Amino acid sequence: MPLLSQLRFQFCLCRAAFCLPAKGGRRSANSLRFPILVSLLLCTLPLPAQESDESRGTPVEPAAAAELREQIALGESLLGKTPDRGAVLYFLATAHAQLHEILPALTQLKECIALKEGFDPAGDPAFTGLRGSPDFDKLIEQAHRDFPSVAQSRLAFTTIEKDLVPEGLAYDAGSDAFFVSSIRRRQVLRLDRSRQPRTFADRSAGLWAAMGMTVDAPRGRLWVATSAVDEMADAAAGEVGRAGLVALDLKTARPVGRYLLPTGRSHVLGDVIAAASGNVSAVAGGKVDPAVVLQDPVVLTLPIAR
Repeated sequence: MPLLSQLRFQFCLCRAAFCLPAKGGRRSANSLRFPILVSLLLCTLPLPAQESDESRGTPVEPAAAAELREQIALGESLLGKTPDRGAVLYFLATAHAQLHEILPALTQLKECIALKEGFDPAGDPAFTGLRGSPDFDKLIEQAHRDFPSVAQSRLAFTTIEKDLVPEGLAYDAGSDAFFVSSIRRRQVLRLDRSRQPRTFADRSAGLWAAMGMTVDAPRGRLWVATSAVDEMADAAAGEVGRAGLVALDLKTARPVGRYLLPTGRSHVLGDVIAAASGNVSAVAGGKVDPAVVLQDPVVLTLPIAR
């Protein structure tokens, strides 16, 4: 018998046995025990044997739970080390959400949104379980206030690599190819019209962690900002803090130039811009570091405006 029907049946028996009026229109003493007996019956009724953990409010962890927890541990170890704190926080929020860990997911996402780096969780399938909750909706509203939509985009490609820690994205219109830089792998991937990723350049080209990139089509070059950081693979203690720019031939990936910032202070280069004149600018990830302008082959350093 369904649980609700059992409750109704037991309730009717209680009313019949204990709540009938006594002779003379007064209720019997037994009727006083009605609330107590109903409470006892409700407490002792067995739950259906087939009820799952999910229906009892205990979410079942996904099959990839162990892998997600390993990735969370890796992400947490990067906090305080990586210059892109917002990306790590967003990743941690998605991982916690997939594990049904609502509070840490919202906490990490709130901190990420507060950094105002443009992250928008509205359409992310990782947060499907949070949609409709007041706290999640407030974070979406905040993200949209900080960065209102100005255009609609479409999905260009996806990759299955899980340890890239991607940073930069560049596009070559001449070959309809995308370039994706990887901090962790110290690589640049190229995705041609098939949108299948292939290694374009790696540490053999003089790359530390590959950061921002730009295509200089008139000169056939891909400029890559590279920085030695703790989260890159095989980071050596003596090289962490080094940074520079690497120029790669756009067709062959052959290194055609490598320009390093002077030692003596720590640098992390980020975005790269190639001007029509051929000069290349790279901005460091902090006001304590210099911006760099390259006039092949001379390196000039300019202070960032404070």
